[in-house]
Amino acid sequence: MLFRVIAKEGVQMSSFSTGIKLTAVFAIALAAVGLFQTMGSHGRVDLTEHELYTLSEGTHELVQNLDRGVTLKLFFSQEGTKDIVRLRQYEKRIAELLTEIESSNPDKIHFEEINPEPFSEEEDEAAAYGLTAAPIAPGQSVYFGIAAIPTPVDGEEEPMLTEDQDAEIIPFLQPDREPFLEYDMAQLIHKVGNPEKPVIGLLTGLEVDGGLDIMQRQQKQPWLAVREMKDLYDVQDIAPTAETLPDNLDVLVMIQPQTPSDALLYAIDQFALKGGRIIAFIDPLANTDQPNPMMGSTEKINGADWNRLFHAWGVELNPGEVVGDMNLALLVNQGQNQSPVRHIAIQNYTEANIAETPFTRQISQLNLATSGEWLKWSPQMDAAEVSQEGSGDTAEVDVDEAVETLSGDNLKAYEKLNTQIEPLLMTSNNSGLIDAEVFQPDASIEAITNDFKSDGTMRNVGVVMSGTAVSAFPEGFMQVEQPDALENDEVEPKPEHLSSGEINAILIADTDMLTDYLWVQIMGQFRGQSIAQPFADNGDFFLNTIEYMSGDQSLMSIRSRGTYSRPFTLVDEIRLAAEQKYREQEEQLNFQLAETEKKLAELQPADDNTVELTPDQQQALLDFQQERLSIRKSLRNVNLQLNQDIRTLGLKIKAVNIFLVPLLLFIFAVLFFSMRQKQMERAKISYLYNQ
Repeated sequence: MLFRVIAKEGVQMSSFSTGIKLTAVFAIALAAVGLFQTMGSHGRVDLTEHELYTLSEGTHELVQNLDRGVTLKLFFSQEGTKDIVRLRQYEKRIAELLTEIESSNPDKIHFEEINPEPFSEEEDEAAAYGLTAAPIAPGQSVYFGIAAIPTPVDGEEEPMLTEDQDAEIIPFLQPDREPFLEYDMAQLIHKVGNPEKPVIGLLTGLEVDGGLDIMQRQQKQPWLAVREMKDLYDVQDIAPTAETLPDNLDVLVMIQPQTPSDALLYAIDQFALKGGRIIAFIDPLANTDQPNPMMGSTEKINGADWNRLFHAWGVELNPGEVVGDMNLALLVNQGQNQSPVRHIAIQNYTEANIAETPFTRQISQLNLATSGEWLKWSPQMDAAEVSQEGSGDTAEVDVDEAVETLSGDNLKAYEKLNTQIEPLLMTSNNSGLIDAEVFQPDASIEAITNDFKSDGTMRNVGVVMSGTAVSAFPEGFMQVEQPDALENDEVEPKPEHLSSGEINAILIADTDMLTDYLWVQIMGQFRGQSIAQPFADNGDFFLNTIEYMSGDQSLMSIRSRGTYSRPFTLVDEIRLAAEQKYREQEEQLNFQLAETEKKLAELQPADDNTVELTPDQQQALLDFQQERLSIRKSLRNVNLQLNQDIRTLGLKIKAVNIFLVPLLLFIFAVLFFSMRQKQMERAKISYLYNQ
C-alpha cells in the first residue's frame, strides 16, 4: 500500500514536472522571438543563405582602406512619413546598415540621421547638398535622401558645401533598390573616400552615350553599363580619329571601335606592350541597341582591320561568321500575333559556360547576341593557309617555306610570341557558325534555325590573355613629319619602340551584351533617376572586368550580393518539369493553329476577288474558324493551368516549410520529454520497489 501511494505521488509530481518543462520550452521560444525582434543591428541574426543582412567582407575591406574619412547624412522626414509604413521600414533598414558600417571603422566613417522639418536649418542643409523633397501625394512632399561628404581635416567644423565641392548624393532612396542597398552605400562611400579614380580610356564607334533618334524624334538614353562606368571612374573619351592615347590611362576599353588608322593601331600596340590593360568588345555583327536583332539595321566591323593587332597577341577574330548554339538559344518575340521562338544567335550563358575567375565568381548568367569566336593564331597557321590556297589539291604544303615567304624578315619577332589564352565565355558543344550576311532585317528566324548545323565544337566567345606578346609593327612606326615644321622648333623625342612585352587583355567577341535590352529593364524615371531592374549579370560583368584590370577591386565582391535570392529549390524543379510538359502541349497546339490558319487563308478569297465559295467551302471555312477559336482557347487554358499548378505547388511546399516543420519539431519535443519522463518514472518505481 505504501508503495502504491508513493508511486502515484511520483507520477503526479512527474506530470507536474513535465508541464513545467514544456511551459519553460514555450517561454524560452517566446523570449527568443522577442529578443530577436528587439535586437538592434549589432545583435541581428542573419539566417539567409548568402547572409544578405550581414555586412560583407568586401564592404569591411573597402571601409578599412579609405583614403579619407566620409560623413554620411541620412535626411528623412519623420512627420511626413508617419503613415507610410514601407518608407519607415526601409529607413530603419538603411540606418541599421549605416550604423554597422560606421562601427566597422569609426575613425573614417561618421553617420548622422537628420529630420529636415519645413523651414528649419536642417532643411537648408539638405538643400545645400542638392537634396529636394519628393512629392508622394498631392500637397505632400518628404525628404528621403543621403549625402556623403568628405570628413573635415583636423577636426574642423564642417562648412556648408557649394556646387563645386565633392559631395555625392542619392536624391531619393527607392525601396525597390533594397536588394542592392549595401552596394549602393558602398559605392557612395567609395566615391567620396577614394577621390583618386583610375583613368579609363573609352574608344568606341557606337552611340553609347545616347544621342538623337532621328526616326523617333527623341533623345536616346546612354547605355546603363557605360553610364555606371563613367560614374565610378575618370573616363576619357578617345575620338575615333585620334592618333595617340592619353599618357595617364590605366585601362583602355574598346567597344566596337571604327577602323583604326595605323597611328592609332600603333599607339594601342605600344600601350599594351608597356603594361597597359585592355578590355575589348568587338564582334562581327553588332546590332547596336535595336530591340530586336532581326528588326533593325546592323553595324558590321571588318575584323581584319583589328586582326593585325590581335595576331601579334596570338588570337584571331573571324569577321564573317556568327556563333549559333542550340542549347543556349533564348526565346525572343517576333511581333504581335506571333509565338516566341528560340533564336540560336541570342544566347544565355550560365555558370557552366563562364570560367571561374576573380571577376566572375558571382556572375551567374549573361545574355549575348550575334557574337563571334576567338581562335588561336600563329604565323604558321596563316602560312599553311596561304600555301594551300596557292598550291592546288595535289601539291605538297611546305609550311616552313610558306612562313618565310609570308613573314619575311619579320618572322623573328614572332619567335617571342608566348601568350597564354584562357577561355572565359564558352559555348556548349551544340554550336556552329553562321554567315553574318544572313542576318538581314527581313530574315526569318525559323529559316536560320532550320539551316543551322552544329559541328559539336565548344567555342571561345571570350578569352583572357597574358604572357609575352609581340608588336604588330616589328620595325616600328614612322610618323609623317610636318612639312611646315621649323628647324628651331623643339621636337619631342620619340618614345622607345617595344618589339615585345607582357600582355594583359580581356577580349569579348560581342558588344550587344552591353546594350540595355539584353540585361536590364528600365521601369521608369523618378526625379531624374532611372529605376532599373536587372534580369542578367551583363552590367556586373562589365564593371567587374574594369575593376579587375584597374586593380581597384573593392566593389567587385559587393556588386552581385543583391542578385541572390533564397529560392525554394524544389518548387523551381517542379516548375521546370511542369513547364516542359505544358510547353509540349503548347507547341503542338501552335502547330495546329498554324495549319488551321494556313487552310483558312487558302479558303478565304482576296479582297479584290469576287469568286463565291461553294456551300461545302463555306462550311469548311466556318469549321476551321471554330477550330481556330478552340485551339486559342486551349492555349489560354494551358498557360492558365501552368501558372495555377506552379502557384499551388509553391504554396504547398512553402506551407510545409513554414508550418509543418516547426509543428513536427514541437511534436518531437513533446514525445521526447514524455518518453524521457516515463523512463524516469520506471527507474523511480524500480528503485522504490528494490528498497
